[in-house]
This record gives sequence, structure tokens and C-alpha cells, in this order.
Amino acid sequence: MKGCSRVYHADDSAVWHDRTISHSCRVKVGRSGSVLQYASGPSTRHMQHVAFTIPDSHIPQEVLYDQNFPIQEPAESKKAPPKRYTNSDHPMCEWQGYDGKASFREKYLLELLCWNGCGGAVLQSSCSNCQMGDPIFRCDSCPLGLLVCKSCCLKLHLSLPLHVVWEWNSERFTKTTLRELGLRVQIGHFNGSECICPERVGRTFTVLDINGIHKVDVDYRSCDRCEGATCQQQLLHFGWYPVTPLHPRTCATLTLLDQFHALTHAGKVSAYDYYRYLNTMTDTWEEVYVSVANGRGQEENGIVMTSEGQLALRCPTCPMPEVNLPEGWRSAGCSISFLYHGIFAMDANFRLKNLYRSTVAADPGLHTGLAYFVTYAPYAKHLAKYVTQKDISTCSGFKTLEQAETKGETGLWATGVAMCVCARHEMVCATGVGDLQKGEHYANMDYIIMSGTTSLGLQNIFVSYDIAWNMLHRRLAEAEIQVEAHRKYHTDFTNALPKPEYKTEWTAVVEEWDRDRSKPTPYLSVGKHMSEQELKLKLKEDERQAKACGDIPVHKISATSCLALGLLIEDSQWHISAIVSGEGELSSSELADVEMRRTNLSKQIEQFRELQVVYMPGITLQIEREREAATGTIEAEDDKLWFPSDLSKKVRNAICHPSLGEKEGMLREAQCWDSLAAIHSSLRVEASLHDFRNANLQGQEALMHASDVLEAWKKKRELAAKKYRRAQSAVLTLHGAGPWTCELRELTAKDMSSMYGSVLDTEETATEAIMADDQ
Repeated sequence: MKGCSRVYHADDSAVWHDRTISHSCRVKVGRSGSVLQYASGPSTRHMQHVAFTIPDSHIPQEVLYDQNFPIQEPAESKKAPPKRYTNSDHPMCEWQGYDGKASFREKYLLELLCWNGCGGAVLQSSCSNCQMGDPIFRCDSCPLGLLVCKSCCLKLHLSLPLHVVWEWNSERFTKTTLRELGLRVQIGHFNGSECICPERVGRTFTVLDINGIHKVDVDYRSCDRCEGATCQQQLLHFGWYPVTPLHPRTCATLTLLDQFHALTHAGKVSAYDYYRYLNTMTDTWEEVYVSVANGRGQEENGIVMTSEGQLALRCPTCPMPEVNLPEGWRSAGCSISFLYHGIFAMDANFRLKNLYRSTVAADPGLHTGLAYFVTYAPYAKHLAKYVTQKDISTCSGFKTLEQAETKGETGLWATGVAMCVCARHEMVCATGVGDLQKGEHYANMDYIIMSGTTSLGLQNIFVSYDIAWNMLHRRLAEAEIQVEAHRKYHTDFTNALPKPEYKTEWTAVVEEWDRDRSKPTPYLSVGKHMSEQELKLKLKEDERQAKACGDIPVHKISATSCLALGLLIEDSQWHISAIVSGEGELSSSELADVEMRRTNLSKQIEQFRELQVVYMPGITLQIEREREAATGTIEAEDDKLWFPSDLSKKVRNAICHPSLGEKEGMLREAQCWDSLAAIHSSLRVEASLHDFRNANLQGQEALMHASDVLEAWKKKRELAAKKYRRAQSAVLTLHGAGPWTCELRELTAKDMSSMYGSVLDTEETATEAIMADDQ
């Protein structure tokens, strides 16, 4: 057997060729005698491999080739739980500190403050290089950041003219340039020496490097040793690429061009974006973190003790008590009190989306709640009270809001951002920015405007909001027109309650829900009967429990699943029949769709017939008799399924499984309630659509479209009515007449009417009158 290898487990120590195999290890013996020994535990992190070779004389041939050689399996060991490393699993928590552990950001803040100052050279009195001059210059690009004098700084940077230099002015470091210190760059001399007759460039020379854009003074070489090299050649020899071939005044270092080439291919960075990056690099680096700019490093535990919004930059001209308001401003008269009112604007941006990548606990925001974004915990708690709120404006001018409400938010942590700003100077308010989970809800916007303005301590504020017309006082005046009619409806409804105590109980429930919206809403109607799907789950759970108690099932597919398949097929038959029996001829695509539905339905019927043989053994003869008596081809939607309710009581008891008829009766009763709910819903929708059409739509196209929508809902109602009648008839056959008939009565066409009577009774009466006149 070529390439044979086996794996052995050693429970006891064994010695092969002076090499010991440890306890509880696995050994792999190859065809050539090579042996690999490693631990048999489940963890591969601590796997130790020891490879050695066993001479052929020490390996029995029957061990290598005998297929019946017994191999002892390794002993089962309990799998150790995976280790958790906070520094890699939750890096932001490690950065901010957790469980009393010191945070890194405090240490970094102090070190950055130290770097912005003199750092370790605070006691240095002379130059670090010559030990003589005043140490007032430091280079950010050179290592260690030592303080040197002016002459040493120029000497050290003769060949490094693009470094960034800072000068100490007895209070802080200010940015300067080597050009301002008097450095001239000699091009063409590779040893750093000056040319005896340099050709100076009169204008300022600009060089683009990876650390920014620099202004330098350049001297070309024009001595006898230049060998006629042009300025372009001398720049290229120096590693600077001229931007223009004639009289170059701007160059880019080759290092920068290599970086830009890599970023263009890897990150699709454009030349303009890269140029903006270089401009940013030239800005002063006085505030690396917002905390440094706000002086949090000068206080002990400055970041931890920072209050909400303290790191935000306030609008200097907006009214702020104890800052720019005079004493007694609260009692100022009406003639000047408007000067002390805050004027704010708010809006939302649905282009700023946040993908769902982690959780707030694992990846918290660094300055959330300390600068501009609202604190997450109270914001989320507030939104949890209004999860089901539907308050988007229906004004046609604000379609962006509707799109934000209806567009899919799969995979998004936030679909947009809302912001509160100073309307005069467009400065963002502290803690006045928040994420929008789905659309521009009042709950989000109200919290953001209150969070951004409450801390100011102003008596009055004006808010400019693009959908603020929803809150105008005139809308309340318009509502007063209908208040009397609604009060009458409410009084009539209250007087019609079957029990007087309902009024007290329901009023208490509504008032409690108004106080706490987290409780179940009293306006949602909850059915007291189980739906068809809930009953199916209950019956299947009962069957599983019976099987666990030792009841042997007849088939691997239960009786409930058999009936569920039959009811699904019956529903599909009704849908196909509704399509085929519709008005007008079907198009070719519709006929193709019907044929495809019939093919799939025929396959389902075949599966159902196989299960019927198990749970209704004698039904096969009945099916054959019906097919023989039929004239022509029986379509799939016309094939009778033969439920227990289709048989007489005598036949049903003889050929059906004992529990099959009882389960069908329960499912049929649930179908009745589901059908009644569907009819109620359809009646409400038809009435609403009818009123909306008459009040808002004009023109033939709009009216025809509305008629088509109404017709579609009418067909749904008729299909639900057909399902109810079939289910009610089956329950009557299986259970006989009883108390249930008082609730599930026979359904007629006159019974399907809304609160206002028949849905289209006026139109139907008018249509009948017109037809009578025509006759």
C-alpha cells in the first residue's frame, strides 16, 4: 500500500529508537518511517511537533500494512472555552479604560502636552550639539526632538531641507521654516559643498514632499564641473521631479510620487484629494486632540471629569448667561428681550449613513457626549419609548422624508444624521447632533433640539425647522371644527358599551399608556382565538411531546403536516381558479404563469396523495371512482383533495386515522377566524380607498388606477369569503351544530358591510338604476 500512514494514540510511555513518546499524545507514522508526535488536546495553539525517524527494523511491517490493526482513539477531553483578550476584542474599551483600569488616553494626553512643550529638555541650558548656543530650535522630522541652536540647526539640515522646524518663543513653540532661518539648498553638489559661482533662483521655489508643501531657496550649480547639466537634470539628480520642463519653480520629490502612485492604485485617491492632504499636512499641529485645545490636560483626570458638551466650540456671539449677557437680562422688557433669545435651526442629512459593524459596548465613541454628538445611553432610552411611532409628514414637498422612512435599512446602524445649529452663524450646538435610525421621527428631532439648547440656560428660543408647519397653532384651530363630531362619536360609543365598568377600566388603561408608552398599546386589537399558524405550531408541539412519551408515529411526516399540506394546496387551487375565471382573456405570459403554477401544484398533489395512503388508506378507491366518472381532463385546480370533512361520518370513521378528523376541525375553525379578520381588513381598506378617491383624485387615469386597486381588494375579500364558507361547512360536517354556530355563522353577501353600510352601496344602486333605465 503506497503512501500508507496511520495515527496512533499512546496512553503509556513508549520508547522507540531512544525517543520517548509522552503521555496522551498522537503519533503519525509515515510509509518511510517518519514519525510526527503532537498533543492530542483540542487546542491547536499549544501544539508541539516533534519529528524523528524510526528505522525500519523498529517498525513491524504488519503495523504499517495491516488494515485490521486496532487503533485506540484519543480520550475525549472537555473543550476549553476560548480565551478572551480585551485589548484585541474591544480595543476602544482598552483605550478608554474599564473596570477601574487606567486609560491610555490620559497618558497619551499628558505626553502630547509634554511634547508641545520643551519635553525632557526643560532643564537644558545649551545646545545639544555644540553645547554653546541657545537651544531654541527643534525638528519634528529628526529623531529624539533635541533642542539645538540656530547655527547647528542649519548645519544639520544642509542635506535635509524639507524638515519641519519649530522655534521656542519663551512660552510655546511656533512653526518656522529652514528658509526663514537662512538655509539655501545647493543643487548639483552631492558632497554638500557650496558652488563657487552658484546660479540663484530669484523666485520662491516650491517643493512637494510627503510631509507637506515647502518654500525653499535654491541655488543651481554653474561651475566648470557641472559639465553642462541643465537645471532640470540637476533637480532630477537631487531627487526632485520638476513640474514644468521650462524654468521649473515647483518640484515633487520622488518619494512623494511613489506614494501617490501606490495610493492611486490601492485607494483610488485622486490628484486633487492628495493635494488637499498635503495642504492639511502644512497646517499647524497645535491641537492634535480636542482635549488639548480645551485644556483638559491641565486638570487631574481631565478627560474623565469632562462634562457633556464641554469639548465643543461654542458660538461666541450667541447669548450665553454669565458670558456675554448683562446683569438683569432675565427681567428685561419686551422691547429688548428679543436680543437675549436663542435662534436655532435643525435639519437632517440622509446621505450620512453608518454601517452596522460592531456594538456600542465593543466599539464606543471616543468623544460621544463630550463634544457634539448626544450621549448614547439616554438617547437610546428615550427612543425606546417611541419604537412604533409613525409621524412622518405626508406633505408632497418632503419626499426625502418618505424615502428615508421607506427605504431599506438592512445593515445600517444609522440611516442619517440630524443636527441643531446656530441659525445666525451656522455653528453646531454642543450635544446637538444625533443618529437617525429610520427616517426623521419627532422622537429623534425633539431630543436633539432639547439636548442642544437646554444647557444654554436661555428663557426663550426660536427654532427654524422645515416641517415645523406640522406644529403650527392654526392646525389646532382646524381640528376644533371636527371636535364636536368626534365628541359625539365617542359619547355614542361609550354609551353602547355592554358593561358600565368597561368605561372605568379602559380609561385607566389608556391613561397609563399615555404616561408610559413602553406598555402594550390599548388601541391594538388582540384576537382571543388562535390563528391557523399558531394552531399548527401547537399541534406539532403536542405530537413531539407524544413521541417523547413513547407514542410511535405512523409516519415520519405527522398528521398535522399532512393536513397543512392539503390546506396549502386547497388555497393554491382557489388562487389559480380566480386567475382563470377572471374577466377578459389571459395574455401569453399569464397563460405561461398559470401553466407553471399548475405544474407545481400537481407535484404537491402527488405528495399529498402519498400521505393520504398512510392516514386515509381507503381513500384511493374513492379517488379512482371520481376520475373514471369525470369527462375530459381534470386540471390541477379542479382535482378534489378529499379531506375527512368530504366524507360521511361512517366512511370517515372507517378509513381515516382516529385523530385526523379532529385536527382538521380545529384547523378549519382557525381558518374561519383568520378569514373573518381578512374580510374585516379588506372592508376597512376598501372604505378608506373609496373615500380617498372621491376626495382627492381627478382625471381618467387616476380614477382608473384607483378602480383597479379597489377591484384587487374586492377579489381578496371574495377569496377570504370563499375560504370562510368552505371552512365553516367543514366544521359543521365534522363537529355538527353546537354553541360555536352562534359565532361562526353562515356568511352571506349582505353580511360583508362596513360601519357605514355596504362599501360601494351608493355606486351599486346608481349602476343598477342606470341599467334599469337602459332596459
